[in-house]
Amino acid sequence: LPANDKEWPSSVEITLEPASSIKVSVVDTLGKPIANATVHHAGRPPRPTQDSEWLPSIHEHFYAQQVVTGRSGHAELAPFRVEQALWAEKDQLASVPWQGMHPSTVVLTLGEVFTIGGSIAFPDKTEWEPGYEGERRILVFGLVGNQWRQLVHLRDVQEGEWGPLRVPLSGVSRYRARLEGVPITPCEDAFDRPRASSHRRIDFVAGRGADLYLLAQDEAGSPIPTAHAEVFWDRVLSTKARVVGAARPDGMIYLGTFPPGHVEYRVAAPGYATLEKGAEISKTARYLATLARGGTVAGRCLHDGKPLADFDVIYSKA
Repeated sequence: LPANDKEWPSSVEITLEPASSIKVSVVDTLGKPIANATVHHAGRPPRPTQDSEWLPSIHEHFYAQQVVTGRSGHAELAPFRVEQALWAEKDQLASVPWQGMHPSTVVLTLGEVFTIGGSIAFPDKTEWEPGYEGERRILVFGLVGNQWRQLVHLRDVQEGEWGPLRVPLSGVSRYRARLEGVPITPCEDAFDRPRASSHRRIDFVAGRGADLYLLAQDEAGSPIPTAHAEVFWDRVLSTKARVVGAARPDGMIYLGTFPPGHVEYRVAAPGYATLEKGAEISKTARYLATLARGGTVAGRCLHDGKPLADFDVIYSKA
């Protein structure tokens, strides 16, 4: 809405889309229903893709709700139209989050936890721009099978003590705790599965990182608001050494922060050829990213004649 309330509309009409409820069951490790457990539900807006140029609205970044299970251990929630996560907690127990699109029936298993906490220090905070705030966050990931899954997300952390956070143990073999955000260099600590009810302390010391501003535009000089970009460092195209960002309506993309030095960056948008370049960045850099019109490639991935649902496609210029 406009800042001036005199410019607000006299009436607002809200249209609700038809949708099927999400049926959630919370059980213990033996499959017994758990009553009075809190089920948390959060949404994650998608990035633009080659199939859709739809951009998420601001309010979709704040999708969240929670309910309490009844005597049967069941609960129902209204779905979000974006990717969503569901997890449950009760007393000192917690479940591994379920994450995906269009859930209908979800079973969350409460199990043992450990706690994690520590401190955060910014030794070179004098190098930050005066009055700069930004947001730092702590993410905890768990290795479930052969996939890393986000288990805990703590937003807007400040210098000083943080935690304790409860982290589920069920089905997880290894963990990573990561401090990231602007304008710091991401810090990460990896460790094996701890004992139930134990506490792990992690003291993060984060230095001022480098950052990159990219202006995404087409060959005519018009901004591309559907563009998104990523930066890799350590000369390795790995999610462990990467930050991502999406364009504003004026085409400007902010990517930060990362260790000073050589980086590779990639800019993509629906309907445009991907741009990949390298650069040496010590503090803050600003570059123009001009994208040429491109096409799309579609197909199927099969194994023994059967379609695969989870796979990666890697391509490069000849």
